[in-house]
Amino acid sequence: MARTQPAGLRFVTLQLDDERSFVDIAVAPELPGPLPELESFRRYRPGLEDRCEQRSTSGFRVLGSYGFGS
Repeated sequence: MARTQPAGLRFVTLQLDDERSFVDIAVAPELPGPLPELESFRRYRPGLEDRCEQRSTSGFRVLGSYGFGS
């Protein structure tokens, strides 16, 4: 995302306090917006449902973000 700089997209990845779970948050005026056009997202998306499970947690740390500021 930093390389292609999709307009209007904000994206953040959080690592939950169990240190093995992650949450991705995408914000844009219209979603999916530019996400399907990004090669990195096309590689990430296949099998996503198989990799996900519901968890309960109370804490997280930011691993990286695009468009949310520092």
